[in-house]
Amino acid sequence: MEQSSLDAVKAVLAKESWALEDYNQLMRDLADVPDPAGKLRAAIAEMEAQAGDMKGSAAVKVGIGRYAACRFAEALDALSQGTDNKDRHYFQGLCLVQLRQYDKAIAEFERARERGLEGPLCDVKIVEALALAGKFDEAEKALAKVKPAGSADALYVQGLIAELRGFGEKAAGLYDQARQKAPNHPEATFRLAYYCDLHGSEDEAMELYRQCVAKPPIHANALLNMAVLYEDAGEYDKAC
Repeated sequence: MEQSSLDAVKAVLAKESWALEDYNQLMRDLADVPDPAGKLRAAIAEMEAQAGDMKGSAAVKVGIGRYAACRFAEALDALSQGTDNKDRHYFQGLCLVQLRQYDKAIAEFERARERGLEGPLCDVKIVEALALAGKFDEAEKALAKVKPAGSADALYVQGLIAELRGFGEKAAGLYDQARQKAPNHPEATFRLAYYCDLHGSEDEAMELYRQCVAKPPIHANALLNMAVLYEDAGEYDKAC
C-alpha cells in the first residue's frame, strides 16, 4: 500500500500541469505515505527549482503546491502568472480566504465558476467567505444554493454561520454531523477543535487538532493552536 501510494505521488508530481483533480489526488496519496508534510515540502522545492521563470501552467502548478504548504501569499504570486482557467481562480480564492481578503476571494470563486468549475465547491466557498466577512444574511441566502443540503460541506458552512452568529453549541452539533458524513472534513474538524478549545475541553481539542495536522493539507492555525495547548500543559518541547 505504501509503495503504491509513493508511486502515485510521483506520478502526480511528474505531471507538467495541475488541476484541482490532481491536487485532490495528491492529498489522498500523501495520506498513505510516511512524513507526508516533508515529502510535500521537498516536492514543492523541486518544482520551484524546475519552473524557472514561472508562467502559464507551470505557475498554476507551483501556486497549487504552495497553497498546499500554507504559503498563501507566495502561492498568489505564482498563480497570478498562471493560465487564466478555473483552477487558477479557485486556488486564488482559497488563498485569499486564508489571507482574510474575503471580497476578493468571492470574486475569484465566481470567476472559477464562470470558467467551468462545476459542482457545489464554489457555492460552499462563497458561503464560507461571506460568513467569515460577517455578512451573515448574505451567507444564509447563498447557503440555499449549496446542494445537497445535507452534505458534509453544507453542514459545515451552516455550522460556521451559526458559530459566528454566536450560537456555539448549535455550531458544534453541525460540525459533528459534518464529520459523521466525512470524518476527515478539514474545516469542520478545525472549527470543532477550536470550539472545544475555547470551552475548556482541551483533551478533545488536542485530539481534533492532531487530526487536522496528521494529513495534508495541513491546517496552519491548527499547528499554532496545538502549540499553545502544549505550552499551557507545560510540554514546551512539543510546542516548538
